[in-house]
Amino acid sequence: SASMSHQDIKISKFDYARFLVASLAYLADRQGDLLDFHAVHDAHVDGLPSRRRQHQLSGLPKILERLVPSGVWPAAETLERQLAVTRSREIIVLISDLHERHDEIRGILTKLRALRHEVLVLHLMARNELDFTYEGDVTFEDLETGELVQSNAESMREDYSAANERQPSELRESLISQGIAYELLPLDQPLDSALKGFLQRRLELP
Repeated sequence: SASMSHQDIKISKFDYARFLVASLAYLADRQGDLLDFHAVHDAHVDGLPSRRRQHQLSGLPKILERLVPSGVWPAAETLERQLAVTRSREIIVLISDLHERHDEIRGILTKLRALRHEVLVLHLMARNELDFTYEGDVTFEDLETGELVQSNAESMREDYSAANERQPSELRESLISQGIAYELLPLDQPLDSALKGFLQRRLELP
């Protein structure tokens, strides 16, 4: 969705996500696994043409290259038609900044887990979000709604920092209680380190 265009240290969340997708697809292909890919936003769900086709890795870079972050998280029924119809147990990896208006992302994760899929969440956040590096008078824009908020960084810092420490911890505990693996990935974390953390979390799943 549009919020994935947020940028820090000269890289956007979306570009980092593309690197992660390509790396995980390569690992899956090396293992001989069938690969399915969905880029999710409200207009439509882009993806590879068929989960039944072997050696799909060659088509993925072209899809990743043409994608542009836009729109918002789609309605639940749109995703359920695309993602929750299979009866076979799959490994499902969500790469997202988890920006949601209500609980729509967590809702689909709960449904996927209820269908006994193995679900892993890679939560992307920029360093300027994690550490609130802003100073002086600032204007924040919601990239999905266009809403503007004007304030002073110093007056916001304490409340923002407290919420930023609490919310990821609460989200992680909520997901893990459902058997969903969760990994917070700052954009300045090297990709190899991020993947090691991801693989370790998978091993820790019950």
